[in-house]
Amino acid sequence: MKKRVSSSEISRARNSSRILFLTFFIIFLVLFLGFGLLTILDVDLLSFLSFPRTVQKSSPVSDSKVNVEKEESYADLDISDSSIQNYFRYVHITGKNVCQDGGYLDQEEVLVGKMKEECKYSLASNLYEKDVQSGLDGVYSIPEEDVKNAYQTLFGKGTYTPQESIPCFGNSTFIRNGDYYFTKSLSPEEDGSLVSYEKLLKATRNGDELQITSAVLYYEKVQSVFCKDRKCEQVLETVKSGSEFDQAFFDLYVEHYQEKLYQYTYQFEMDEAGFYRYVGYQRTNG
Repeated sequence: MKKRVSSSEISRARNSSRILFLTFFIIFLVLFLGFGLLTILDVDLLSFLSFPRTVQKSSPVSDSKVNVEKEESYADLDISDSSIQNYFRYVHITGKNVCQDGGYLDQEEVLVGKMKEECKYSLASNLYEKDVQSGLDGVYSIPEEDVKNAYQTLFGKGTYTPQESIPCFGNSTFIRNGDYYFTKSLSPEEDGSLVSYEKLLKATRNGDELQITSAVLYYEKVQSVFCKDRKCEQVLETVKSGSEFDQAFFDLYVEHYQEKLYQYTYQFEMDEAGFYRYVGYQRTNG
């Protein structure tokens, strides 16, 4: 037996349909007006949405890297790492084999591209001096190939050109003869009253760039003063006359007063072969 539908039920159904239609119409109208307003205001809707993305890695020497990739490649490095220690030893301004003309020391900025060749070879000698050979005839020599490899390790592939003479062991000069550089005597190292100490503070990598930062302290033994610069034009403090200090003391002093000292940031860039080449330094504090 079929149930008869009353007129009141039909009326309620029609009313419900009207209400549902009216609700959807209002929602649609609100959305339409909202999107229209955002379009007029030129609001980027995609900026409110988050989509996963993949950054494609570029070659080591690509100049077209996007900022997000460089940010992701930034890293603080372990300064006790042997590679960082070696890079620092090759180029730091307080090393024993430093440019004798003074053009490399205590500058606000030094660029390898503007350095004299003799100065660059004095830095490279920090690498090739270990290859010096002593003959029975008293002649000291070093194969040109070792000099070339050391120079290009520091300044990049293809940068070496043969020299008439090169510096080595600070004040000594080696003359080129065939495939060797040689000297018959070594100049004695000068032992002045100025003691320099340079502490490696940090190392960072950002994209293709490697930066190594240090702080420098000078102690003038005759005047008994700690200095900020090599000429002691800026005295930090005076100590008791005749005082002697060891490396541990200098290390603690620099660690504690590093913000008062000159800091130097040595910069390297990765070359096409994937190795870092030296490009210069900046004085980054004071």
